[in-house]
Amino acid sequence: MKTLLYLSIWFILTSCNTVSEPAILDPSDPNLILENGVLLHKKKPFEGQLQQHFENGVMQSSITYKKGRKNGVERQWYNNNQLAVERYYTRGTKTGTHRGWWPNTNPKFEYNFDLHGAYHGEIIEWYTEGQQYKSFHYTHGKEIGSQKLWKQSGAIKANYEVRNGERFGLIGLKKCFTVKTDSNEIK
Repeated sequence: MKTLLYLSIWFILTSCNTVSEPAILDPSDPNLILENGVLLHKKKPFEGQLQQHFENGVMQSSITYKKGRKNGVERQWYNNNQLAVERYYTRGTKTGTHRGWWPNTNPKFEYNFDLHGAYHGEIIEWYTEGQQYKSFHYTHGKEIGSQKLWKQSGAIKANYEVRNGERFGLIGLKKCFTVKTDSNEIK
């Protein structure tokens, strides 16, 4: 009976997986290699966080990896500890809402992604002083609906709508050549 008890305890102890703490490494670690989109550490897919710091000790960036791919949140800061960028990944694919801020704390961008890493929803960008630069709309990676671009002065640069894959309106392109109707030449 004791032999069976000892044997059971030994089996339980040897069959349990030991959980190790996730690694926290600096991106300059010479053992890190990016190979075919997978981050390897000592030739094995990296599990843990890459953290980089400014010279003053403030965190510069933090990226979580699982099985060698970005997974979870990625953040970047300015050297005054102000958040600059926040992005989300699922098994190496951009997902959710990604946001960025200018050093003056004004918003810089807001991108939305579906579960496959394609733009989905409104994509917005701003100039440094806070004026809106871009407002595009996507459904699973394809432009749909109202699309607008502004100059820094606030004047409209592009204003068009996408319906069934076709653009209607001012798309903001300039002609690369002059066409004259009274001649066969294109300049």
